[in-house]
Amino acid sequence: LIQGPAKAVSRDLDDADGKLTKSELEELKTRLEKLQLQLDGSQRDEVGSILEIVGKAYSRRSSDRSESKWTEILLKSADLQTQGDDDALLSLLASKGEEVSRLKAEVMELKSRMAGERGIMKYEIQGNEELGSLLFVVSMSDDVAHPSQCNIHWYRSSKDGKHTQLIIGAEGTMYATEPEDLGCVIQAAIESATACQGIMFLTSGEIQPGSMYETLLAQTSLLNDVQFSVLICNKDGSTTADVDQAQLRINKARVKLVTTSNSLIRRESYNQAMQFYGLRWSTNSSSLGACWVPRKGLSFNLMFQSITERNIAIQVARTNACKLKIDVSGPEGHFHGHDN
Repeated sequence: LIQGPAKAVSRDLDDADGKLTKSELEELKTRLEKLQLQLDGSQRDEVGSILEIVGKAYSRRSSDRSESKWTEILLKSADLQTQGDDDALLSLLASKGEEVSRLKAEVMELKSRMAGERGIMKYEIQGNEELGSLLFVVSMSDDVAHPSQCNIHWYRSSKDGKHTQLIIGAEGTMYATEPEDLGCVIQAAIESATACQGIMFLTSGEIQPGSMYETLLAQTSLLNDVQFSVLICNKDGSTTADVDQAQLRINKARVKLVTTSNSLIRRESYNQAMQFYGLRWSTNSSSLGACWVPRKGLSFNLMFQSITERNIAIQVARTNACKLKIDVSGPEGHFHGHDN
């Protein structure tokens, strides 16, 4: 599906009656680049393949042709009778989603069959590829070790795969995505004591923000002081003996944790030792939890009332700290592989 249009463009550019001028190819490049920005996934890659071929043609063509020839070639190569209309082109590209899904399913089935023939472990990551959702490593065969019996390490990776970062402390069969994962691909490295192949990397798709996150974050960021109701928990998930109900207050200069009666538990200005990140517990409740480290040697495990509140609290604190040129992220530090 991806290679077909690209091959057609290459053939049509070579076989066209006459040659295109540089100005015609330049206009085609500009249009394709604009279209590529409006797409994602396989559709963006498809247009990218066409754009790469047109770019090569642009560098070597300098003859004179009519202004409409490049449109004819694009329509023929993409098999889209759109009369050069960008909106129609986008619509018809989107209609190929069902075919893309079918091809992906066939590829996955083929990989699974090949893995079985070679005796390779069969595992995959399941769960919604959305901020705050739990991702699970599951076995796809009764012939392999259960994920709980394997060593698992989670990673975040840039979309192009050029940057990968170990998520420190995420070592169970589950992982709850957090704001640092937005736009990233999440990977799991699995090693079974019974598998001679050693480590396998499994990947999810890019983590998306969800329907309400960005809207609520924008509204919250306008406030000088944001307050969240939380539970203070031990590492095993139980509440503390002294204080359980508390309020977390985040403003432009500091983070403060107080009891419901307003007694101070901890107040700390943003500093280079501070960390604020999603809990890496391998439990169903980890998507509600965050770890706040005010200073080295001191930490609080906090459970929020909703997944959205947890993610907004983390991001608001990080944004406020960033304005002060301070990195408040997880123990692995800020991930520099984001496109933006």
